[in-house]
Amino acid sequence: MAFAEGSLIPLAKKHLATEDWAEIGAAFSENSDPRFEADVDRECRDLFTRIVNLAPAPIGVGPARN
Repeated sequence: MAFAEGSLIPLAKKHLATEDWAEIGAAFSENSDPRFEADVDRECRDLFTRIVNLAPAPIGVGPARN
């Protein structure tokens, strides 16, 4: 993961066009995580959304804690 983030993604950003990213995005959106069934995937997305909405910045978008 570190290699991809540190080396491959910067190269991709440098060499791929907007159309390439659109095609990549479309391909990824057609596939779900193979570890999850559709119901589990939905539950995980709902849980993630709840966490982001409750957690304060910079983790999420919830209210700041004093």
